[in-house]
Amino acid sequence: MRDTREAKLILMSKLAIYEKRFADSDRKLNEYFRSDYVYKKNVRTRFFVFLGCLIILCFYITHKIVVDKAAVLSLDFMDELRGPAVFTVCATLFYTFLSWAREAANYNAAMDRLKIYGAMLGRLDKLIIRQSEEANADDAAFADAGSDS
Repeated sequence: MRDTREAKLILMSKLAIYEKRFADSDRKLNEYFRSDYVYKKNVRTRFFVFLGCLIILCFYITHKIVVDKAAVLSLDFMDELRGPAVFTVCATLFYTFLSWAREAANYNAAMDRLKIYGAMLGRLDKLIIRQSEEANADDAAFADAGSDS
């Protein structure tokens, strides 16, 4: 009976640690299919990479106009924007791949933690059943010993 109590206490401690550290984020993540979760995160990444490139492009054009004293009307924007456009596309592709790899790994780790959590809950249920059976057996043995006297 003591081993059952100790095992139950250890499992409950592990479950409490999991719930404190990961439970909320893992449950939110579990609401999505893997592809939907990764797609959602990638859209966000693409948006912010594009926004960052747009800000850099604005600084570049401002530099051309203010520092290089280029006339706005004389700038050939097609030639000026070809390089930044290629940079934007390359940066977006690069960060999309990085985001996909990172978020897929995060999703897989969360699913693995949830599987372990479910297995630990199953073991805890078995220990509780075993402990109640042992308590019932002890009660029956105590009742039999009392009726013999």
